[in-house]
Amino acid sequence: VFALIVMILAPFSAFGAESAPVSLAKASKWEMNYDVDSCHLVATFGAGDAEISIKMTRVGPSDSFDLTLYGKPLATDVLQRDVEIAFGAQQGFIKRPALAGTTQLRRRVPLLMISSLRIDGKDYLSEDKSTDSRVTPEQEAATQSITLKLSSRRQYRLETGPLGAVFKAMRQCTTSLVKSWGFDPDVQAKLTKFAEPTGTPDRWFTPNDYPSGALQNGQSGSLIFRLDVNETGKVDGCRVLYRTDPDEVAALTCKLLLRRATMSPALDSQSRPVRSFYIRKIKWLAG
Repeated sequence: VFALIVMILAPFSAFGAESAPVSLAKASKWEMNYDVDSCHLVATFGAGDAEISIKMTRVGPSDSFDLTLYGKPLATDVLQRDVEIAFGAQQGFIKRPALAGTTQLRRRVPLLMISSLRIDGKDYLSEDKSTDSRVTPEQEAATQSITLKLSSRRQYRLETGPLGAVFKAMRQCTTSLVKSWGFDPDVQAKLTKFAEPTGTPDRWFTPNDYPSGALQNGQSGSLIFRLDVNETGKVDGCRVLYRTDPDEVAALTCKLLLRRATMSPALDSQSRPVRSFYIRKIKWLAG
């Protein structure tokens, strides 16, 4: 009986072994796209049915970014799936939920959207807590690949080459964003304290706020907003930097934030109150 079990299990174990990643060479130069409220870095890897394009997006100065992936290898029949991702050969895999869908480029292609990634694998919220948690240019330059694990049998390694110059271009773009918003980039880069909520942001919204039309139709949405906070901590501006449908949610979010958000001001390099901004993501979930 023992010999029979060994004979059965051995082939099963071999079949279940994890496949090595498929290596995809860079097929295009990195393209830096300056948008009104965001910065996008785009590149394509591989060719034919194995082609995968990526877009890294930032809506302001940050170590985190959103990653959108396009290509046939990403096809799935679910709306959300877990994806494991590793930045560089030394970085272990981190698991993140990814929203799945399709988009019309040259043709209709599958896509996956992953939010709030950092190349060091840390939680993006940690960048607000300490300057010690910032991603360094040395870490960026040492990262030369992005590996995607869609399953044990479907892995792809995008051979990006050193990402130091890539993220430097991203920082130049976000610096231009800050300037276009009416802030001094040098002052904002040297803050000793960021603008922060004085209460619990979750209390800025209630279930009763959900637009009735969107709620009846079961429509959920997400958006990223920016609050402009003056030297006294007063919120004197709100702008939606990114949003999904429905339209009513975007307009309502800023209306509620201007009425309810309470903030403490940022402090400059001399610990003096200074006008700054606060950027966050919110999800409206129906049901």
